[in-house]
Amino acid sequence: MGLIFSQYKKRSKKILYADESYVNIANIIIQINNQNNIQKNNKKNINGHNTYVTYILIGVNILLYIISAIKAGNFFDIDIMTLYSMGGKFAYNIYHGEAWRLVTAMFLHGGITHILFNMYSLYILGTQIEVIFGKVKYLIIYFISGIAAN
Repeated sequence: MGLIFSQYKKRSKKILYADESYVNIANIIIQINNQNNIQKNNKKNINGHNTYVTYILIGVNILLYIISAIKAGNFFDIDIMTLYSMGGKFAYNIYHGEAWRLVTAMFLHGGITHILFNMYSLYILGTQIEVIFGKVKYLIIYFISGIAAN
């Protein structure tokens, strides 16, 4: 058996010359190489290299949880008055002109399990949505979903 190909350019990932009997094998090697590059680029995006908006949202949520925990004096369970004073969703107030509570409530959490599950979900789904739709559309989706959920 001879060499599969005699000249291969790494940068362009093209075979310059291949013995006729090995052309199919050479093409398969190129396809595998191209697929590996696609997977590396997707992995970079999903691992956070280009998903900083999700990490900022997670950071804001965690920061507000820490502030609410300090204010409540309890790290595991945030009392209702603390949530109210920080802009929690209360229908009476919303109906009487405090519509901003629909947005602020998106960043408040009532307990440790609430924040942990929400941030885990945001990490898993948010990074993918950010990659698929882009940063601006992702933020629009995030806020519309949050307001609609409230």
